[in-house]
Amino acid sequence: GGTTGGGTGSTTGGTTGSTGGATTGGAGGNSTGGTTGGTTGGGTTGGTTTGGSTTGGTTGGTTGGTTGGIACAPGEAYEPIVKPAATVSSGISGLCLLCSITEPGNTIDSDLTNYSTLATTVGVAGSAYLEVDDTSTTYQAKHNVGFVVADPAEPLSLSLLDSTSVTTTMNGNDVETATVANGLLTLDLLQTPVLSANEPVYAHLTSTAEFNGVRINFGAVVSAFTQLQVYDACVSTAAVQ
Repeated sequence: GGTTGGGTGSTTGGTTGSTGGATTGGAGGNSTGGTTGGTTGGGTTGGTTTGGSTTGGTTGGTTGGTTGGIACAPGEAYEPIVKPAATVSSGISGLCLLCSITEPGNTIDSDLTNYSTLATTVGVAGSAYLEVDDTSTTYQAKHNVGFVVADPAEPLSLSLLDSTSVTTTMNGNDVETATVANGLLTLDLLQTPVLSANEPVYAHLTSTAEFNGVRINFGAVVSAFTQLQVYDACVSTAAVQ
């Protein structure tokens, strides 16, 4: 934190600190003090006022900071579909002898930091998929729905997901599919990163019809990108504009 004291004249004092603190004394009937601090817990945004007229603020956070993006967790604007209401199924589409799905149940448990892994090989016609169904809720149109995913080797981008699709389902029947090619697949950053080599992203679509399930289908497009970590299936709790 930081403090600013006044005397005579007009000055601007600022402090920059971590969780300890630093102080700078400045003179002035009117003073402007700013602080920038970081904590290893959550980030905060606030302000301090000293002197006759001041503007101050703090921006911090090295883990789980409030730097934008969506938050997918119980009680947040986006919530994961988890047990006991959730069921998961997975498999291989097409011809892909080396494709695999590891620990699919991790995607629907209450631990938001673990994940399932979809693995494929480049140059094959097949792909790996994972589907999560909600047995207690049917979601209406205008909800964002998709998966929190990560590439263990590098940050994800739409170009790397060129052969990946997200599909909503209703009682096991496909409703609509989002891909990079049709322009319906969107990536958002997470507000609170989970533990992985690279920050996960939220790959999703905005539904135009009701659904109670969502599936991700993963096919590799480059040799360096053959595994996809799937943390959770997440749905917006309210309709989006």
